[in-house]
Amino acid sequence: MNVLVEIESTEVAVKEGTSQKTGKPYCIREQRAYLKLPHFKYPQEIKLPVPDELPSYAAGMYTLDTESFWVNEFKELKLGRVRLKPATTSTSSRAMPMAQQAARG
Repeated sequence: MNVLVEIESTEVAVKEGTSQKTGKPYCIREQRAYLKLPHFKYPQEIKLPVPDELPSYAAGMYTLDTESFWVNEFKELKLGRVRLKPATTSTSSRAMPMAQQAARG
C-alpha cells in the first residue's frame, strides 16, 4: 500500500514568534496538501511541515519517504518528521488527482 500525498501549490504558510518557554525564536513552515488513505472515501486536507532545506515541495504527487519512519529502543515503529518523495508514474497514475476527488465530495 502506498500513501499518496498531492501538493497543488508551492505556497508556504510561515508562523514565527518567540517561545514563551525558552525565549528563543521559532519559525514553522507548512504547506497545504491532500492525503489519500484507502479507508477514506475522499482525500483529507493536511498541513505538511516543509523541511528547512527546501523552499517548498513542488506541485505533484508524492509518497512518504522511508526517512519518515524509525524503530525505537522498544522495537516499535514510529513516525518522525514527515518527508516526501515523488510518486512513481505507476503509483500516481492509478488514482485520479486528489483535488478533483475532493471537489466531487
